[in-house]
Amino acid sequence: MGFNWMQMWEWDYRNHLSLDRTTLGEFVDKKLAGAEREAAIDALVESNKVNRAAFAGVAICFEGFGVWDQVIFRRPGEGGKYDFETDERIRREIANISEDPDRLVRMWYFSDEAGGNFHRQLRRAADYYATIDKAGFPTFNLGNLAAVTAGDVGGNDIYLRYYGGLGSAAQFADRVDDMRREYAPLHRRPFIVPQAFGRSEHQSTETPEWVRVEAYLSCIGGANGIGFYCWTQTGDWSGSQKQGMGWNPATAHEVQKLIAEIKVFQGALMSGAETRALSNDGNVRALFCGDDASGRYLLVANTFEGPVDTEIAIPGLGKRELEPLFGAPKPSRSGETLRLKLPQWGTAAWHVR
Repeated sequence: MGFNWMQMWEWDYRNHLSLDRTTLGEFVDKKLAGAEREAAIDALVESNKVNRAAFAGVAICFEGFGVWDQVIFRRPGEGGKYDFETDERIRREIANISEDPDRLVRMWYFSDEAGGNFHRQLRRAADYYATIDKAGFPTFNLGNLAAVTAGDVGGNDIYLRYYGGLGSAAQFADRVDDMRREYAPLHRRPFIVPQAFGRSEHQSTETPEWVRVEAYLSCIGGANGIGFYCWTQTGDWSGSQKQGMGWNPATAHEVQKLIAEIKVFQGALMSGAETRALSNDGNVRALFCGDDASGRYLLVANTFEGPVDTEIAIPGLGKRELEPLFGAPKPSRSGETLRLKLPQWGTAAWHVR
């Protein structure tokens, strides 16, 4: 689908990507011994080498070793330490992963949807990992500001239309803007997880168009990364609820298109040169970003639950030409002011020359 970052659970990595023979020994038939056991481990090693090849260009964010469960739901045990701080197996595997020459894992994922004030516990986990991980991989926390400040990277998920909710695209945009301002004193940007579970009986209000406007509003609002929970079940192992991208091909297809589009202008998003604008009616949000090195791009998204015909002034646009991308319209303009017609939750992008 074009992803370049993937959160992965411990059990999945250990079973399907690890090359450590001690680790893989846990996944072979316990009845095997001697040469038969070694041959079974050899087979897993070869299989995992093939799996690894599929991850070329993908940075894995590793979640596991019980960190989240322990710091949130348990107290330190004997000696005032958590299990992950005393388990030699965990210590050995953290070192093994950080020293992997293939560098598949490049980030440690600690907390998921963290609320409350667990800053000290999560910071403690990060400090402990730092004593073992000589590669210095950054730590990631998804949750509130307290959780985010305990690590190197963080953000939040925004599910305004989960289980049939009727939150608006404007609310989504405001949440991203708020996070960008909240993180600014920390010299960070938020990592945003938009909703992309597919349309079902439980989520009839989420359409591919909604997923699209969320993704563009994340870029316009200043996200430093966008992640989609794309696993098949998303809490629906049987498919009875049709909840999850794997049960909704239309959503998966839209996400794949979005990834390809964002890769076109991601250099401009990371350039540091950015100007945000709002249309006269307040419905359309825009980002003019990029420089000579990255190229310049203009992105817009309609937050209104209906079509719009509006004007928007883009400071700094000057007399530069707008080259439509991805089927965007050619807007009429007067100087730096554009006249835009967009459908409900419509998005558009232009290469600014």
